[in-house]
Amino acid sequence: MNKVAVLFLSLCASFSNAQHSEFSVKADTNSILIGEAVLLTLSGEIKVGDPYQWPFLPDTIKGLNVLEQGKIDSLIVKERLTLSQKINITSFDSGFVQIPKLVFLNGNDSALSQSLVIKVSLTQAQEDNELFDIKAPLAPPFNWLPWLYLALAIIAAVLLIVWLFKRFRKKGHHSKIDNVPSLAPIDWALEQLAILEEKKLWQDGFQKQYYSQLIDILRYFLEREFSVKAMESTAEELIEKLKKLKLDEENFISLSKTLRLSSMVKFAKQQAQPYEHEESLQAVKNLVLKTQLKKAEKEEEHE
Repeated sequence: MNKVAVLFLSLCASFSNAQHSEFSVKADTNSILIGEAVLLTLSGEIKVGDPYQWPFLPDTIKGLNVLEQGKIDSLIVKERLTLSQKINITSFDSGFVQIPKLVFLNGNDSALSQSLVIKVSLTQAQEDNELFDIKAPLAPPFNWLPWLYLALAIIAAVLLIVWLFKRFRKKGHHSKIDNVPSLAPIDWALEQLAILEEKKLWQDGFQKQYYSQLIDILRYFLEREFSVKAMESTAEELIEKLKKLKLDEENFISLSKTLRLSSMVKFAKQQAQPYEHEESLQAVKNLVLKTQLKKAEKEEEHE
């Protein structure tokens, strides 16, 4: 009797320590209309630490469409692991959709869910209701606010363009040399040419700035020394005005070449050669020096 009791107790202990798993599949309804959703809840329970394989819903079930699969949630209570998952399904075929038994594996153990049958029905038309012809869609009421915003945006854009145009035009009519000192025109021009040469603008790749400042010096000098309206003149207009000053031919030709070259660099983005930069500076400097020489000769004659 003692051996039998010991054997019975050992079997009970091994049974209590064996892996036990539970699994079920439930639906929130078993009858829907075409296109309506059914919420499936998959639930399983195993011992904490036991390996398991969660089942999946086959996508080959006739008439079944899976709308959304939630993640697998877990909860541990008293060394038991509870697993759950929400799945939304539907069907677009009338009839019956059968969800087969799903297998939940737990190590060497397994658990089967019960199979489910979902009835899918067509929407029933109400025969008593009066049928009406299909009407064309109504035109939406006119909304003037978008047109108002568009008009204001256009007006603002036009005003901005006009302002920018006037600002840049004004900048173009004035020299980039901010302060014109009270020096005599010849002394001032020679000083500005020396400063420009020290800046080494064209050597550093700033050809456009170099010619802009060089021609500004020329324009200021012509206006102050010869009273020529040079600031608003184009290169060709300025060349015509230089003709009236009766310069010597060599100086006139070199200044004309400098003015045309500056226009090409500024507007056509032409890259001038190093010797052309030096010749342009020298052309303006020669004009200043020759003007200085003529004035000195006149002063000697008066003496």
